[in-house]
Amino acid sequence: MRLLSKLILIFFGMELAIFLGVSSIPFYMPAVAQKFNSTAGAVDSEPYVPMVITIFSHNLMIALSEFIPIIGIGMLIYTTYSTGMVLSAFTTTVYHIPGIAAAVILLTLPHSWLELPSYAVAAGSGLYVILTRDWRRFVMMIPFVALELLMAASVESAEIYFRSVNSYYFWLAGAPLLVMLYLVYEYLQKKADILAPKPQTTTSVFIQGQPIQNQYVPEQNIVDQDLNAASVMENQGNYFTASQYYWNAIITLIGIVSKKTGFMPITLDDYFNAARLLGEKYSSEIPSLFDQAYKERTEGNFNEFRNTALSLITKLKAIDNTH
Repeated sequence: MRLLSKLILIFFGMELAIFLGVSSIPFYMPAVAQKFNSTAGAVDSEPYVPMVITIFSHNLMIALSEFIPIIGIGMLIYTTYSTGMVLSAFTTTVYHIPGIAAAVILLTLPHSWLELPSYAVAAGSGLYVILTRDWRRFVMMIPFVALELLMAASVESAEIYFRSVNSYYFWLAGAPLLVMLYLVYEYLQKKADILAPKPQTTTSVFIQGQPIQNQYVPEQNIVDQDLNAASVMENQGNYFTASQYYWNAIITLIGIVSKKTGFMPITLDDYFNAARLLGEKYSSEIPSLFDQAYKERTEGNFNEFRNTALSLITKLKAIDNTH
């Protein structure tokens, strides 16, 4: 599992725990309940499209604040706590029932599972970019969260606007949207895997004892440069950056060898196809090693990935040197 995905799951679990925990506390707050009732009533009285825009814009502003590195984590905690508190205050004051009951009911509705994960994606992306400096993946998540919140607002508005329809029927729309969002997320992650820029470090990289400085470097030497940098990063304990350098070396080598067969890979799918073609032409182990390296890197298994990567690089180098 990718580091970003792990962070999102952690924050989503934290979000649910805070929401359920705070909503289970009875808050008798008439002023808060009255303000919430007034605000909700104003939104509920709007036509469908303006209601979607109102809910979407409000939730998007919250999510954007949670994208801010480090600060976003505090915003996630604060907004989740506030939501649980207001819900508890409203149900306790107006209906005299525990807020946790309303919270559980909300979590059975489709819009909740479209909306709530978006905040975890935002906060997780903010922490992720601090840990990895992978700004490309971070930026990709902003329109993704906006799309997610637009879908959530559309479903939530439908639940409110069509009051005569049982809200659970909207799972007929919510479930396919969740699947679609997952597929979009995976597509963006795979795109980021292959398009991620080479990581930059302040460590000087040497080829045969000579520093590389603003000069043309042959592709074969770029591979050596990446391997050298990977070793430096590994010795410093920076395994994420080391794995990126190993992956760069693999991608560069597959590109070099593929050119000799007349095939120029561009997308991630192209590189999988290139590995398969190289396996058919040169070594049957290449496709399985490439698949394994991609999986181990994605799951964050650095030691396993490094060993697989080095085996694959050795085979690709041998092909390049003999053909």
